Amino acid sequence: MGHSSGKGDESLTARLLGSGLSGILELVCFHPVDTIAKRLMNSTQKPFASGQSTSEGLSVLNKVIFKDAADKGTFSKYKSLFPGLGFAAGYKIAQRMYKFTGQRHVKDYMNNNHASTFKTLFGDNWKTMMHATAGSIVGVGEIVLLPLDALKIKMQINPTLLQGKGLVQVITQEGWGLYRGASWTAARNAPGSFALFGGSAFVKENVFGLKDYSQATFFQNFCASIGGAFASITVSSPLDVIKTRIQAKSADKAEGGWTILSRMVKNEGFGSFFKGLVPKLLVVGPKLVFSFTIADMAIPMISAAIDGKKQSRKNLMVPAAVSLALGWGYFAAWSVSFYPQLILNWRLGHVVGLSPDFTWLNVLGFTCYSIFTVGTLLADTGADDSGVVRVNDAVFAVHALVASAATAAQLVMLSPRAAPPKLSPAPRAAITFAVALLALAFLALPLRAAFQVAAAIKVAVSASKYIPQLLLNAARKSTTGWAIENILLDAIGGFLSFAQLFVDASNAGTIWLVFDNPAKLLLGLLAMGFDILFILQHYVWYKDSYAVLEDDAHAES
Repeated sequence: MGHSSGKGDESLTARLLGSGLSGILELVCFHPVDTIAKRLMNSTQKPFASGQSTSEGLSVLNKVIFKDAADKGTFSKYKSLFPGLGFAAGYKIAQRMYKFTGQRHVKDYMNNNHASTFKTLFGDNWKTMMHATAGSIVGVGEIVLLPLDALKIKMQINPTLLQGKGLVQVITQEGWGLYRGASWTAARNAPGSFALFGGSAFVKENVFGLKDYSQATFFQNFCASIGGAFASITVSSPLDVIKTRIQAKSADKAEGGWTILSRMVKNEGFGSFFKGLVPKLLVVGPKLVFSFTIADMAIPMISAAIDGKKQSRKNLMVPAAVSLALGWGYFAAWSVSFYPQLILNWRLGHVVGLSPDFTWLNVLGFTCYSIFTVGTLLADTGADDSGVVRVNDAVFAVHALVASAATAAQLVMLSPRAAPPKLSPAPRAAITFAVALLALAFLALPLRAAFQVAAAIKVAVSASKYIPQLLLNAARKSTTGWAIENILLDAIGGFLSFAQLFVDASNAGTIWLVFDNPAKLLLGLLAMGFDILFILQHYVWYKDSYAVLEDDAHAES
């Protein structure tokens, strides 16, 4: 990413440890997302294709994502998203160590030996081009790690292929086939890594006006990582789809890249080269930004610790005003997100398209979140200073509770008297259990523990509350009556919430602060995942479906 000083003052050990840490944390947080993305990219089946019923579309999507666990329970489905974890760990950690460390070393070499050449060729943009070129060279060399990546992808896409086989047996069986697609991988990595490191350097120099990249603050590094990551994902997407399909095939069914390319053009159209691009930008993009940020924070800290020096965090510090602005920014985005639905319901005069299960689960969730944030803030006067719970967290929670309660009131008042809104059995049972559990926690546990129970209930609610709305949209094959603006604002709020967590961690000098508020971290991850599905429903799957609301309302009455 080109965040080193350019003076080679970071030790090799520090670079390897810092980049290795970023790979480990990325793996733990994002492996299931990576599995889903790979399976969607490799699938030639199109969920919710023209002529398919809603149940058929959901069935196809279920089988594509969960494979053999499609007909099993929720826990088994979740476990199925972790195939090939050993291969994934070996690949991801080795790849991050090689890429982050290698790019810095190649850039240092170029800076020490060929700086004048780059200045002559590229003028004022010579630093950006040096960082991009170093990244491209290292990216091509990444094919050395291709066998681990190939085994990881095979396990993610076709888990039964390697089941019951040891590593030696797998290598013997696959042989040089593990390097199948090496030329396509190199072709993908060269422009992808060029855009990754070059994009980051471009943002630093042209957006923030930095001449010495080592003077970049945490916030500037974070923004530069966003620019590089999103440029890299977009540029490398077509070749990434081809590479994934090459590697997914078993040795006896191997196909060349040109064969796959021609068949994709013929049978699936040019749009197939960008399959999974939106999910990758929205989910894999933050994953890449996450790992870059971790490496940027960890490498200088570890280097200083190894050298026995007192760590100076001058360049890692972000003004408190930035954290404050991010906090109130996500407060504003998330708070405003409640109003489009309220306004839409009032304008239409009915609530057709809004799930009662979602509405009442939302009320329960924000009741618990208000208890957690307000209670923690009042119980610990130092919490606001440490960043675990801030004033804006509590204000947002209380406001969200009021807004969600207002939506629930609309649900009752605007529904036909002959057909009042009813909760489905499962949500009704879940709400009853949650209320009983919360009451028991406050009766039997210390206050702080009871607050944590409230936070856990909120996370559990957030993990499930959107499902009824997704299913309702799918059953109607329309998002009409469901305000997409609240989803777009929710996605913006999630991004700002993550940004504040990393800013606070930088200022505290420890990445572990990111995990001190598990409710905020998990809520952000869950919200962004559901947001992607709603966006796909509105803009892709049901974009040509326009339900007549008046007819729906009449039918339901």
